[in-house]
Parts: sequence; structure tokens; C-alpha cells
Amino acid sequence: RCISYLFYTPSSEMDTKEGNKSNMALVNEIRNSVINGYDGFYLEYQPIFSVTDNQLVGMEVFVRWEKEPYGSVSPSEFIPWLEQDPVFYALGNWILETALGEAIEIKRSHKDFYLSVNLAFMQLERSEFRTVLLEILRRTGYPATGLCLELTKSSRQLGMEHLKSQIEFLKSCGLKIGLDASDFADMDLVRHLPIDLINLVPSMTGGMENNITTKYMVEAVTSFAHRLNIKTCFTGIVDEETAKIAKQYPISDMMGYYFGHPCRIEEFKREYL
Repeated sequence: RCISYLFYTPSSEMDTKEGNKSNMALVNEIRNSVINGYDGFYLEYQPIFSVTDNQLVGMEVFVRWEKEPYGSVSPSEFIPWLEQDPVFYALGNWILETALGEAIEIKRSHKDFYLSVNLAFMQLERSEFRTVLLEILRRTGYPATGLCLELTKSSRQLGMEHLKSQIEFLKSCGLKIGLDASDFADMDLVRHLPIDLINLVPSMTGGMENNITTKYMVEAVTSFAHRLNIKTCFTGIVDEETAKIAKQYPISDMMGYYFGHPCRIEEFKREYL
């Protein structure tokens, strides 16, 4: 008599393994692209408008990557994987220098215009970033006063003393410091750091029209920032209704698909200038 054994792997587990393999292959390809001269990388920019007169006041930078057979890949698919990789430091500096080089023409003709760029954890972590940043500003000719460097959630991994030292240096150079506020915990950084701008992201503001708790949270943050003379940008606005809700609060700027999608610099100039 022959006894056969059937080993069964749940399809969800198999899908997870295949998904992880696929992600790792993608991240490895993107990592090699950084090493090979940032092949496949490019930047897009989303407009930021003033809440008082609806005038263009700035733009935020988004990194993109496109290569066959993967096509165009959203940063949400590779940034979380790359953030702890040493190559991310080089990529962060490349994003910064490329963005400043592409934005300098706009800045020359719009003196109050500002460029918003996310700071990578590894940039803040390394003391040599100070020298690199100053050299990038020198090479591009972009004025420090027109640059807002944004702290993301990953920056909270750093010790407060080191983070404070880095931020105070950046401020001494004339740069503005922004903070993505996704929950109340992020606001604790405002107690310790000289923040100029708070971005209210959709994870904090989403559904506020139907949720009294969320509404009061937004009310508290915007009032708190207003009293401290900190600008606030309501992001993720997708329709006129959300824009009207945002304008009920003491915010300074607005951003979202309702006002414009991220696009390359030449299209940005044609569309918004």
C-alpha cells in the first residue's frame, strides 16, 4: 500500500511570499539605480496656494522612479524599504540638489515662493550633511530663505539633542523647517524645535466633516500654531467641499489634487506660472 502526503500552503501565505519577493526585486533594482547615477529617477512638483488670495506660494517635491519592466513606481512602494539603506543618504541629497536646480528660475521671478523638500532620516543623522547642504546651496545658487525642509515621522528616531542641534544649524542658515502632522504625537516636536510650518496631512484631517473628535483636533492644532505664529498648510484637499472646510480654520496654505496634481517642472511652469 502506498501512502502519499500532500503539503498545503494557504494561498494567502503564498501570495505574501511572492509579494515580498517581488518587493525585494523592485527595491534591489531601485537601489542599483541610485548607485548607477540615479537612472530612472525624476522629480514632480505639486503646487501650494495661499488661503487668503489663492495665489501660488510654493511647491512640494515628490520623487518618482520609472523603468521597464516595472513602469512608473510610486515612492510609497520603495521609500519605506530604502529609508534604512545607506544609499538613501545619496538619494536624498540628489533630490535636494535636483529640485533646487529646477526651481531656481521660479524663485528668481517670484521672491516669496518657497520649495518644500522632505528630509531623509539619514541626512539628519549624519553631521556631514551640514557641509553637503551648504555646498548644494552654493552650487545651485538657490537662496536658503526660499527652502523649507520637512521633518517626517522617521526623524523622531533621532535623539532629541542631536535633532535639535541639526535643526538649529539649518535655521541659522536661513532655511525654514516644516513638520508633517499626522497625529497629536507629532506636535510634541513643536515644543522642542523651532518649527516654521506645520502640514496637516489627510491621516489627521480625513473624515473631519463627520467626526467631531477629528474636527476638534484640527481646530486645536491650527489655533495652537496660529498663536505661535507658525504657518499651517492643509494638504490632501481633493474637492471644493474639503477646501471650504479647510478655510474655516486659521490656516495659511492649501495643497491637494483639487488645486493641482504633481507634475514635472516644465509642465508646472506652463500650468501655474
